[in-house]
Amino acid sequence: MNLSHDDSRMTDAGSADGVVISGPTVTGWAQGGSGIAEGEMARRAGLRGRIVSNLFHFAQVTELLLSYFGDDWLSDGEIHLTYHAPLNDGENLTPKARLVNVIGQTPRTTLSVWCENDLGEVLASGEASCTRHDTGGVG
Repeated sequence: MNLSHDDSRMTDAGSADGVVISGPTVTGWAQGGSGIAEGEMARRAGLRGRIVSNLFHFAQVTELLLSYFGDDWLSDGEIHLTYHAPLNDGENLTPKARLVNVIGQTPRTTLSVWCENDLGEVLASGEASCTRHDTGGVG
């Protein structure tokens, strides 16, 4: 399998189900000061502290996909992401992906995508796909 990407920060780690592609680990930070993101209110709601916007999860997965698919992602990418748990202020998040399938002459590639914190908890998961228009892509 040719893992075509141009971001040297991405890593490939073998697993029983295939190759896992990881983006860079980044530290989340909560911004603003309203609602459930505040410390005391978050604790009363059963959270560990201030929470990071779920847009942060989405942005990290999108960066990983852009690195993997290149410019094709901008014109032809699709993503479906479900949020399972919040990222707390100061915690680390790592976006990951695994090849699910490649279909067609101009391959439509589908990846399983998710974000993990340092404890290995899956905070968001879903699926992304894109048609590769180059000839040296996944396959």
